[in-house]
Amino acid sequence: MDGTRARRLLVASAWATVLVFVASVSLAVVGKPGYSLFYSYLSELGVENAGGIWFNYGAVLTGALLLLFFFSLFRLASNSFSKAGAVAGFAAALGLAGVGVFTQDVEPQHAVAAGLFFAAAAVAAVLNAVGSLLEGKASQAGAAIAFAFLSAGLLLTQLPLAQNLAVIAFCAWLLATA
Repeated sequence: MDGTRARRLLVASAWATVLVFVASVSLAVVGKPGYSLFYSYLSELGVENAGGIWFNYGAVLTGALLLLFFFSLFRLASNSFSKAGAVAGFAAALGLAGVGVFTQDVEPQHAVAAGLFFAAAAVAAVLNAVGSLLEGKASQAGAAIAFAFLSAGLLLTQLPLAQNLAVIAFCAWLLATA
C-alpha cells in the first residue's frame, strides 16, 4: 500500500469510526429512556434495553474500523514512537470490540475489555503525541495529550462523565490525526 492509499484509508477509517460510533450510541440511547451522559456509563447502553443491540454491534464494528485506522497510521508512521502507538492502537481496537461482545453484565470480561480499550488507547495517543512532536505536528500532539489526560482521569475517578468525555476526546483525536 503506497502512502496516498494509506492516507486515504486513514481519513476514511477515522470518519467511519466516529460516524458508526455516534450512530450506534444514538440509536441505543433512543432505546434506553433515562440514560444520561452525566450519570450513566456508555456500557449501560448494551444491556437491558431495546437499543442494546445497536450499541453492542456498533462497538464491534467501531473496533474493526479502528483496526483499519491504526493499520493506516502504522503504514504512515515515520518514527518508532508513532509505530509503537499504532501497535498499542491495535490492542485498543480489540478492547473496544470486546466491549460489544462482552456486555456490562458479563464480568470480568467486560471490565477487562473496557480497561484494555481505555489504557491501550491512552498509550497509543501518548506515543503518537511524541511521534507527532518529533515530526513537528503540534496540533495532533495536543489532541492526543488531551485524550490521554482524560483517560487517566477516568482510570482514577471511575465517573461516568469522565468516561464519556474521554470517549469524545478520543473521537476528536482520531479526526485531528486523520
